[in-house]
Amino acid sequence: MDKKYQVFISSTYSDLKEERSKIFQTLMELDCIPAGMELFPATDEEQFEFIKRIIDDCDYYLLVIGGRYGSTTAQGISYTEKEYDYAIEKGIKVVALLHEKPNEIPYEKSEQNEISRKLLESFREKAATGRLVRFWKTAEDLPGIVALSMAKTIKMFPATGWVRANLAENRESSKELARLSIENHELREELKTLKETIQKTESNGEIKEILKTSEVEVYIYYHDSKDWEAQKKSTLLSIFSLIAPELIQEKSSTDINYSLAFHLKDDPKREIRGTWPLPTNNVTDWLADLAALNLVEPSSRKHAVSDKNEYWQLTNFAKEFLKDMRLNRLKEETKGTIK
Repeated sequence: MDKKYQVFISSTYSDLKEERSKIFQTLMELDCIPAGMELFPATDEEQFEFIKRIIDDCDYYLLVIGGRYGSTTAQGISYTEKEYDYAIEKGIKVVALLHEKPNEIPYEKSEQNEISRKLLESFREKAATGRLVRFWKTAEDLPGIVALSMAKTIKMFPATGWVRANLAENRESSKELARLSIENHELREELKTLKETIQKTESNGEIKEILKTSEVEVYIYYHDSKDWEAQKKSTLLSIFSLIAPELIQEKSSTDINYSLAFHLKDDPKREIRGTWPLPTNNVTDWLADLAALNLVEPSSRKHAVSDKNEYWQLTNFAKEFLKDMRLNRLKEETKGTIK
């Protein structure tokens, strides 16, 4: 949004009329709002209180020092220096324009009083310390110096500025619309998350029911067997629960076969044979069923060419499904313990 910055021009007056006029013109060409003693000469304390209110409304303070210190207050300080001190106190960014060679300024525009000359020198030193300072020789130098100094200051130290009332209202409306848009987006995201949670809960419940009701026949080849021996039936839920923790990383079909056989055998004392203690076609079918439910998938990791094993891993969905299963089980166990 376009802003106009108000700039207070502070200097002695009668000796710098031409210089001030050029500065006023330059600031207006920069779309700034100049303010200075042309409108309210600082000649007494009552007027100075009014000037303080003007300075309060300004974004920047432009100090111009020539060859005169200026009229002073009862305390012996010039009104220009008093304005400067007030601007510093209020934290307003100051741009100081000091005459480069004060000794060459015409006599009629210089201080003849020794005390005033010392006060002016002291003020120059104070104004030149700790801020942007530019030096000028003639009134013709000032438009270029002011334009460059203000552009740099505004860029480095952006201020509040002024906008038209109707534009400010539009800005407030835009801010409110932006806030409502963000709030609407957040609410939509919350609703989406809630729907996904509900769908996930329903989906998990449905899948768990399928696993629980899907019975599978189990045959084990023991170390001392001469043929496959039937064991008690199991379910896909038991199969998944047994191998899922091991598939968080990955596991080969061979290892899956042996691990399932070890847990599914009816006689814990009997040893199972070392390789393929379960029929490979049975294990293949179980993995295929689990894959159809989006619970397992072939591993994406690379293995040696000589490794002929098939490797399986949990899907991302299965990891969340497993986490929910185990969390629910822990909650149930906790309830039982509390009772």
